[in-house]
Amino acid sequence: MIVATSTGRPLTGYRILVTRARKQASAFTGQLQQLGATVVELPAIEIVTADPGPIDDALRHLASYDWLIFTSANGVLAFVERMAAIGLDASATTDVRIAAIGSATATCVQNNGMQVDFVPQRFVAEAVVEEMEALGMAGKRVLLPQAEIARDVVASGLRRLGAQVDAIVAYRTVVPSGDDSEQIRRQLRDIDIVTFASPTSVRNTLTIAGGSLPAGRVVCIGPVTAGAAEEAGLTVAAIGEEHSIAGLIEAVIRLVESNQKEDFDGVKP
Repeated sequence: MIVATSTGRPLTGYRILVTRARKQASAFTGQLQQLGATVVELPAIEIVTADPGPIDDALRHLASYDWLIFTSANGVLAFVERMAAIGLDASATTDVRIAAIGSATATCVQNNGMQVDFVPQRFVAEAVVEEMEALGMAGKRVLLPQAEIARDVVASGLRRLGAQVDAIVAYRTVVPSGDDSEQIRRQLRDIDIVTFASPTSVRNTLTIAGGSLPAGRVVCIGPVTAGAAEEAGLTVAAIGEEHSIAGLIEAVIRLVESNQKEDFDGVKP
């Protein structure tokens, strides 16, 4: 839930950089604009289809799995796309329990006609393993559609609990091509806050921007993304308490309303 303020527009006067994939940025951008921000979009991720063979094979044997775990909305969409391609629909998941990491992922599952059986209290991969241990994973078959560069935390953790895990590459994330470097430099001028929603967005943004970013404060969706930013030499000013877009926006608001506000170099309210 977005933090309420007396004016309802606590981000007025701030230029905020959004680095999400183009198809995912609009809702985030819209919420920031409603809160008064001037938003600069620099899509740092492009989602591309992975080799469909492995996931199609898993889908044809979906009834043999006990659990289906989605770690992102992108994984859900890739899964649904391949289901449709081979003639399946949401009813094929009726007998499989579904876990979703994060509220946005859970919403995406539900919007595509599937039922969510489990959402960890903390929206990080480690929490899935910790909380699913109580569900009794020994001997269970798990299908895990994920990004090509996904961390191995969930798969390896569940295997330690005795589960048989098939981690399938459902999609790939790449650096968008065709951007004009001079236009990017113009876009990045006078940025007050840089937002990151994934480790990949951190790495790709730095690649697109030529290895450096403006002096704006960095706000990250969660500790894993913050770790990637710090590893890349960036100083993280705030991290979302809830590891979701809503939590990311709340972190931006808290930063703006904190005593650090006077230290910004950009335009002020």
